[in-house]
Amino acid sequence: MKNANVILLVVALTLAACDSTPYQPEIPPCPPCAAVRSTADGKRTAEPAGAVTAQVPSATPVALPVASLVDTREPDDPADAKRAPVTLEALYEVKSVGFPRLSPDGLTVLYTISTPDLKTGKSDTDIWKVSIDGTSTRQMTRFEGADFWPLWAPDGRSFFFLSARKGGVQLWRMPVDGGDPERLTHVESGLESPVVSPAGTHVAFISEVYPEAGGDSGRQSDYDPARQKEIEAGRAASPHRAMVADHLFYRRWNAWKEGRRRHVFVLELGTGKLTDLTPGDFDSPAFTLGEAGLAFSPDGRELAFESNREVDPDAHAVRNNTDVFVVPVSGGEPRNLTASNAGFDGSPAYSPDGTRLAWRTQPTPGYEADRFALRMIDRATGAVTDLAPGFPEWIEEFRWVRDRIVFVAPVKGRFPLFELEVASGKVSPVSGAGHVRAFDCAADGTIAFTHSTTGRPAELHVRQPDGKVRPLSAVNRELVEKVDFRPARELWIDGDDGAKIHTFVVLPHGYRKGKKYPLVINVHGGPQMQWSDNFRGDWQVYPGAGAVVAFPNPHGSTGYGQPFTAAISRGWGGKVYRDVMAVTDHLSKQDYVDASRMALMGWSWGGYLVNWVAVHPHPFVALASMMGVWDLPSFHGTTEELWFPEWDLGGTPWEAPEAYEKFN
Repeated sequence: MKNANVILLVVALTLAACDSTPYQPEIPPCPPCAAVRSTADGKRTAEPAGAVTAQVPSATPVALPVASLVDTREPDDPADAKRAPVTLEALYEVKSVGFPRLSPDGLTVLYTISTPDLKTGKSDTDIWKVSIDGTSTRQMTRFEGADFWPLWAPDGRSFFFLSARKGGVQLWRMPVDGGDPERLTHVESGLESPVVSPAGTHVAFISEVYPEAGGDSGRQSDYDPARQKEIEAGRAASPHRAMVADHLFYRRWNAWKEGRRRHVFVLELGTGKLTDLTPGDFDSPAFTLGEAGLAFSPDGRELAFESNREVDPDAHAVRNNTDVFVVPVSGGEPRNLTASNAGFDGSPAYSPDGTRLAWRTQPTPGYEADRFALRMIDRATGAVTDLAPGFPEWIEEFRWVRDRIVFVAPVKGRFPLFELEVASGKVSPVSGAGHVRAFDCAADGTIAFTHSTTGRPAELHVRQPDGKVRPLSAVNRELVEKVDFRPARELWIDGDDGAKIHTFVVLPHGYRKGKKYPLVINVHGGPQMQWSDNFRGDWQVYPGAGAVVAFPNPHGSTGYGQPFTAAISRGWGGKVYRDVMAVTDHLSKQDYVDASRMALMGWSWGGYLVNWVAVHPHPFVALASMMGVWDLPSFHGTTEELWFPEWDLGGTPWEAPEAYEKFN
């Protein structure tokens, strides 16, 4: 809550009142994905998206609107004014929906609902199921803690899930018709990212272990949990609390490695035998914020995974050269399928017939913000194909559906779904408005997904093969009926070098024409990411307190073509500063903004930019930098991700001292 208090200070310093007129976008909202237009009288209606104009660069395919996913509310809707403003307390009433998993027959979805508790600062997460026609919903688990990551057994009669109810995060199994859950693992260090084999006989997962607990280095072996526990106990009993680092990447963010490595394990369900498939002093995968990139082949004989296995022990700190490997589930030497690419390769997934394997790739060594593309290898011939080479944006999470691939991508402030026809490379849009947070696909093309917008928390939806979309959850219905969660409107503002800077604007609770309001501008971190039409608490609390909130996507943002993303490299304090100042100048002239009460905030890299603004000309009366960097040479000396500053700033502090000093 400390950070929340810092943020609220911005609002406290900027709240005021005066004059305003209705928001008028300068150009139509993002044609490829907005599916909303503003009419002459300021009203907003759903319509098929128009052609891409020269003002909105990109060759991304046009996405048709789905009416149920479009928020067309007006900023001065009388119904919203009657609702309560958003407060921190109201945010803790928002339930989160996640982890959609379609059953093998495509008729039922498992998913999670997380309920936060303001008093404890924790959330209770349980697993639910719902039929795709929406007629039957049932809560499956009731543990006071976290039950998450549901996975169907191939026969559809039971499901696996992760739970922290006993002995750390472990794997459990439960009948889908109800009953007591069964604990399947007793892994001392816990586990993550499980996947089930096609026959349901094995489960693979990731666990961070001491390599010496896995037997002889370099060979598959029976994992020894007793040895792992012995090592943990010995370290806990030691009077020494210092750590000796023999090589780089000794820490990931705020967690020390302490000699542990992320290994791939396979559990044989019939016998309980646990095998370490990737023993030795390697991480597999090195790091992930989502799924860990494990995949069984359709015949269950092979497992694909990602790992950095360069001989140099410091390699992963200075390079992002992760590769895709395959290894027999029965044991054997892992084989590198992507050794020819010195950039990133990961997130492997087999085609349903097992003849092909696709993965995400970045071709530029050391550049973590390179465009994520898709590649595919023919398992019989070894031929590698670039899939959808003309698609201009990053390809994120993806799923095979017969001879097609469904994926999500950041596109002009949205995260819509797309479908790729593998044979032709043709990409077609599946959804347009808002933000798809997670999704799953059935063999017939049914897609279950969670979806949110700025003014609507995430709910579960299903898209059937005929294209019809149906909401399957309404866990926040009562809350949104009584609390005024504000929608976003959009501007395209002239920025540096004539580029159009896509900016979302949220007008305050109780907005009235003819009244001015304070303004809070939020700069995103990354810096190579994008703000999207997605539900975030801080974009609601400030309007609830009476402020306008704006969140722009300046140079360096994703979703506007890779050249736009790459423009920030070697120019941290240049283009983005000028973009943000241009956005600020434009908004300050709007009739609903009080130009004497403007504030700027940012997290991480956004915090760095706030620090930069603090020592350069600016019109703000309050600045809030959260986790922002002040000194770039010191940043290089303390970050574990050395590839990041060395690429973006052109080298080390001694190789590129001018850049470090210029943007310091």
